[in-house]
Amino acid sequence: VLCFLRARARAPGHAASEGRPRSRRGRIPIPLAASLVVLVLLSALFLARSPVGANLAARAREIANLKAPTTQSRIHIWRAGLRMAHDHPVLGVGLDAFGVAFPRYRTASYWQVEAGRTPAKAHNEAIQILATQGVVGGFAALLVVLFTARAMWRSLGQRNDAVRAGSVAASAALVGFVVQDLASF
Repeated sequence: VLCFLRARARAPGHAASEGRPRSRRGRIPIPLAASLVVLVLLSALFLARSPVGANLAARAREIANLKAPTTQSRIHIWRAGLRMAHDHPVLGVGLDAFGVAFPRYRTASYWQVEAGRTPAKAHNEAIQILATQGVVGGFAALLVVLFTARAMWRSLGQRNDAVRAGSVAASAALVGFVVQDLASF
């Protein structure tokens, strides 16, 4: 997406490539922005009144509670993943081998919480990468995120409103991806 937007901005005859001042074309009109705000508020109200909203609220409380069984389970899994990364620092235990390696790192406390289940993933992307791919995979993943962030940052400085809007959207998607990966799978 970013490559397309960048190429479009550099195309001959395009306003950004000719150095013309920015137009107001790309701006969101106030009535549209107000409508979007109302839509978001109505959606939040609907979720709050529906069974889905109650379930989401209960899940949020559970995630915030460090004593909750699912949170305790993830803490044990994360510790095991970090021990895997410590024991296999360069290349990790192998791609998709987290579940195979986990029994060696399972603690008695984890047995009490999860009744002997074996997770296939670490429930945290950074720990998953370090445990299964080691420092080599961790460095590669960090480079991907940094180069992507750099490209988006550069796109924010473009004169073309469409390129900047695309960059904002891509940046928001990257932030959302990184945040959800802290406890994903």
